[in-house]
Amino acid sequence: MSQTANQSEPMEYQTDDQEDGTEVIDILRVIWKWKHLIIGGTLICAIAVLVINVMMPKIYRVETLIRPGVLSFNDDGESIYIDTPNNIKAQIEYGTFDFNILSNLNYSNGADVPKALKFKVTLANSSNTLKINYETSRIELGLEILDLLNKLLIKEYSNFVEYFQSKIDGELNIAKAEIQKVNSIKDSGKMNINIIEKRIQELEAGIILVEENTDYLDKERNKLFLIKEKNDSNILSSILYSNTIQQNLQLANDYRSQIQELRHQKETELQNISEQENILQRQLAEIKDLEIRKRNISNIEVIRQPYSFPAPIKPQKLLNVILAVFVGLFMMIFLSFFLEYISKNFVQNPATNK
Repeated sequence: MSQTANQSEPMEYQTDDQEDGTEVIDILRVIWKWKHLIIGGTLICAIAVLVINVMMPKIYRVETLIRPGVLSFNDDGESIYIDTPNNIKAQIEYGTFDFNILSNLNYSNGADVPKALKFKVTLANSSNTLKINYETSRIELGLEILDLLNKLLIKEYSNFVEYFQSKIDGELNIAKAEIQKVNSIKDSGKMNINIIEKRIQELEAGIILVEENTDYLDKERNKLFLIKEKNDSNILSSILYSNTIQQNLQLANDYRSQIQELRHQKETELQNISEQENILQRQLAEIKDLEIRKRNISNIEVIRQPYSFPAPIKPQKLLNVILAVFVGLFMMIFLSFFLEYISKNFVQNPATNK
């Protein structure tokens, strides 16, 4: 019994292989039988798709490149933008500017004006540059739409630019007013120094006169001392000379004290002027920095004006025809097997079906 069983197994495998081969042959026979239907149907599908593609309007892609405006720079030298690229992208894609664009279109053929706009915005090469695409069957219309979008974006963010520039203008006015104040203090200090110097010159001249007068009085007094005959008049004159000399010496000392005090005032004024000069230099540096910051504030920058690609992106005729060939071939093969099934079970054996 075991030998019989062992002998039967190869026979089963052989039977299965034969059945598989038979099925493949039957499939090929059906395909060959209905080859005209399959080829014809596939060609009809391909031709139909080709005709449809020829009749369909050509769609072109129009594109522009923009970059957000710069507000300032951080400590690392990186740009701080007026608005983030993602926020600008969201506004464009959500149709924030669509109504104004459609309202301001000047395209001559009104029938071609779209009822709605659909922009595709991408960040070019993972940078802050925004690539805006618009698909249209009329290149001129697409160029006008993107140009209006750029102008509306610039107008939208011009308010931000003016606001931040006005803030810097306010800071500039404060800094310039501070410079005027510093210059006024410096001018006042210089004027005081001039007055002090003139007063010192006057006092020094006064000291010279006092000293000359003292020398003269001293000589006259000495002459009295040389007179052998002494009288009341000579003694009184000598006393008067001595008192005047003492007064002159005291006056000269007072002048010298005033000169010393005035020189101290002059040093104080010079130090104050030096401090004001330092303040002035800091204010000038701040003004320069503010002016640079103001110049760096920029609006939306149109890196590339709207332009179109010469070749249409839709319809893709070759791709559509290839897909039509594959789909038509599959459908015709399926239809062939279905018709073969109908012919065998319902046409050739009608009595059996009853």
